Amino acid sequence: MKLAVGRAKRWWSCLVPFTAFSEYGPTRGADGKLPLHLFDVPSRPIVSLAGVWRPAEGGAVFAFLTTDPNPLVAPIHPKAMPVLLHEEDETAWLTAPFDQAILLAQPFPSQLMSVV
Repeated sequence: MKLAVGRAKRWWSCLVPFTAFSEYGPTRGADGKLPLHLFDVPSRPIVSLAGVWRPAEGGAVFAFLTTDPNPLVAPIHPKAMPVLLHEEDETAWLTAPFDQAILLAQPFPSQLMSVV
């Protein structure tokens, strides 16, 4: 998928593999630090985030998409969560036209995730 952003900058879709992602909790503990929570998908050892990249001076620039948090992530990070892709949607993310691929950018089902 090719995405045009701004003036003459083109972004291409990519997959960002991960085993878990982390978010800081909203409330400081007794030590004054924010607790770090790890989220994973127990049924899959490696999951893909919906990513984008573009060439830039000095090397490629990468980013991943975010979406509204699901019910598991929302109490810890109410603003957003990464777009996790179902394995069967990875090819569509890489090859579908933008208006079809962007429909994959939605909260991952919380029942398929756990907090480590």
